[in-house]
Amino acid sequence: MGFVAKLMNGANNYSVADFAVLKTGLLALGVITGISFPRRLQAFFPLFVIVYLVSLVYIIVRTFSLAEQDE
Repeated sequence: MGFVAKLMNGANNYSVADFAVLKTGLLALGVITGISFPRRLQAFFPLFVIVYLVSLVYIIVRTFSLAEQDE
């Protein structure tokens, strides 16, 4: 089974919570991009970077674990 097929199998088995984490990560990435410029919001920059990285790692691990379950 190819790499992309494994990822698609893993993504097809996402739960509602998995999609919520994915959307939270994408939202955090958008906020990171948006607050990179105004000085008054830069105090929150590390918080959103952490939220983004945690959600990114979760989605990657979840996708590969679901893909392995289907094999």
